Amino acid sequence: TTNTEAVTTAFAEVSSGHQAASGSCLVYDTNAKRFVLIFKDGDNSNYGTAIVVEINTSNFSLSYGSPVVFHSASIGNVKRSACFDSSNNKVVVVYTDSASDDGQVKVGTVDPSDNSISFGSAVEYAGSDNSSTPSICYDSTNNKFVIVYTGDYGGSNVGQAIVGTVSGTSTSFGTASVYNSSQEFGAGEVIYDSTNNKTVFLYSDYADGEKGKARVVSISGTSISYGTEVTFESQK
Repeated sequence: TTNTEAVTTAFAEVSSGHQAASGSCLVYDTNAKRFVLIFKDGDNSNYGTAIVVEINTSNFSLSYGSPVVFHSASIGNVKRSACFDSSNNKVVVVYTDSASDDGQVKVGTVDPSDNSISFGSAVEYAGSDNSSTPSICYDSTNNKFVIVYTGDYGGSNVGQAIVGTVSGTSTSFGTASVYNSSQEFGAGEVIYDSTNNKTVFLYSDYADGEKGKARVVSISGTSISYGTEVTFESQK
């Protein structure tokens, strides 16, 4: 509980100098033992910004690095998402460029000596109209990350997923595939089950009364295969 309160305080203090808009996220770097806060800075043209947060576990005080702009343009009103690649000790950030609607990824490296973070070049995983509400998780068995998002496929916005690989400070991707062909928007969430070595997608099916649904996902290389769709919540 105390740790949670400390992280909440981090949000409040960062917001006082740099307006962290809704949709911000935290990711923990297990190598550097630091949190990284990813946010849209409302005091700086809604640029995509990151800041390293250190928690002193003896008294739960907080210290910060300097805010770092990872995307010098607005990253839109949709959520940001990030994961930690433990095989490469990198933070992977997925976001949307609001000017182009392109889905982009950047790889960050945390330096715990001065609580700084640096980023490689942006890599596009989805083109225009293919990047709404991205969510990302890391598969520690396959050393890959998975992005789920809603994007255009054959003229319709549907749920899609793509597998990525970190190399240095860049990324490469497999081919995107559709996991729900009737989903209009709102890609939901993706999580990794380390016990069963599977990735799970959770989302709302807007063509079926906005029911909550889930699919178990298996990864082979950069390819994805899907289990049967299951309804976990029958109400809207």
